[in-house]
Amino acid sequence: MKNILSILLSIFCLNANAATINIAKTGNDNTGDGTSGKPYATLAKAASVAKTGDIIHINAGNYTLSSGVNIPVGVSVEGDDSNTVILTSNYTNKAQSDAALMLISTTDGTNGNQHISGITLDGNNLTGYQAVVVYGRSNVKIYNCVVKNFVNGGLLFRGSYKLTKPSVPATGNEIYNCTIENCADRTTGLAGGGIVADGYAGMLIHDNISRSGGRPTNHNGNNFSAVGTNLASGLKIYNNKFYRPSTDGTLDNSFILELWDSQGGMEIYNNEFHGGTQPIDLAGNDDKSKGTYSYGYWIHDNLFDAGTVFASLPIPLVVAIDYEGSGENVIIERNNFKNYSYGVMITLG
Repeated sequence: MKNILSILLSIFCLNANAATINIAKTGNDNTGDGTSGKPYATLAKAASVAKTGDIIHINAGNYTLSSGVNIPVGVSVEGDDSNTVILTSNYTNKAQSDAALMLISTTDGTNGNQHISGITLDGNNLTGYQAVVVYGRSNVKIYNCVVKNFVNGGLLFRGSYKLTKPSVPATGNEIYNCTIENCADRTTGLAGGGIVADGYAGMLIHDNISRSGGRPTNHNGNNFSAVGTNLASGLKIYNNKFYRPSTDGTLDNSFILELWDSQGGMEIYNNEFHGGTQPIDLAGNDDKSKGTYSYGYWIHDNLFDAGTVFASLPIPLVVAIDYEGSGENVIIERNNFKNYSYGVMITLG
């Protein structure tokens, strides 16, 4: 009983010390104190003084980010509404570890216990390079946000900040009720995408709208990329709507979801896939291993609509689900395929 009371007292003290730090267009970083009556002017200032458990509240307005902002562990960022709170990024650094908002821990599996919600992140017509990176952290949720017009990446989740196999995979991360538009270029040479995720054991991506398009021919990248996933398992992608141009010039392999080397429990269901020459690509050397799960991939109850008839087009491979590489334990059932040359292709590529 004494131990339980001590734990409850510790939790109470942590919550009691938590604060809401306000940002407003009328704020001032020098004279403000973060209260609602004396808000700060910038997210960078608020993040520099925030402590675990704090919530940074952004009032309505358009705020310019000329450099990346580090968000500490346990600190959440909330906007009034994604329609009225806009963070416009002019941050052009082209490293995969950099973004407009950076949630990075050097110890794999760090419990972030934080969220980002109610904001629009705008790359300012492909000026900003990446929107958000979450590296080495678990239990980070991004929801009710709009992310658009970044060069290489929208929302990037990696289990390790070193971009290698994490010692402890990330768990409890989630992206939902977001709109992600025009945030990937297939020619940058970096593994970008509207969403990028690897090094996790259990991640939820649901009820989002994702669009890849609006760029010159052959430049529209993946809606979702998990290339070299390193301990990726337990992913659930459901109730999303994905859009990509039906053709992208002379290049094939116009993927919507590209997944490599997963370790089981990967479920993709109740989604709509519109366009793309290969909406789902399952690749790698060990990408269909089921690990401790009952299946490697389970792809079911999805709609695939190419949007045009590909039979007369000079594209060598137009298939809704391309199952390549080695492995086993894949279940594909109850999907609806429309206007693709093939519904499912299996090859030991």
